[in-house]
Amino acid sequence: MFYAYMGTILVYRNIRFVIHSKDHPPAHIHAISPKGEAKIELESLECFFCRGYSERDLKRIINLVREKQDILLEAWHEIHS
Repeated sequence: MFYAYMGTILVYRNIRFVIHSKDHPPAHIHAISPKGEAKIELESLECFFCRGYSERDLKRIINLVREKQDILLEAWHEIHS
């Protein structure tokens, strides 16, 4: 059994943007809230997985990831270096 550190990199309203320490490439972020979860690739901004969020919610999440893309990519590389 392995344990992965879940680092919350950013919080916006009730959404936590998390990077797992034992996760795999490509660089991505998990957007987690009581409403759902989405997995967004940090370079292409493609959504790999979405559960519970509406299309409108997902667009807002992707726009926020786009705004914070540099910070999130830097955090990914720091955690996985």
